[in-house]
Amino acid sequence: MVSACQNKHFVQKYFSAEEQELFQLRIERAAVNFAGKEAVAKAFGTGFRGLHPREIAILRAESGKPYVKLAENAQRMAEELGISRILITLTDTSELAVAQAVCLGD
Repeated sequence: MVSACQNKHFVQKYFSAEEQELFQLRIERAAVNFAGKEAVAKAFGTGFRGLHPREIAILRAESGKPYVKLAENAQRMAEELGISRILITLTDTSELAVAQAVCLGD
């Protein structure tokens, strides 16, 4: 995954502008964010068949804690599914990226 994220076209196709700005710090961040996008899409029950990766942004708060920001279509789908919060855990090394997402309702 890290090698795929080094490809400029891959990054432009699958990541928001906000995420691309974060990746200038570390390419591994792109790999773990992609893993996070996949975990969120799977937690929705659709995978990337129902949600395009660009509809899911994995961003960081000032504290460094990751959070999920959904684009309009993904937000609408979350509301339809009764999802009000998404918890995400990310970890990465230079060779491995792992993510877990849990969707919670009201």
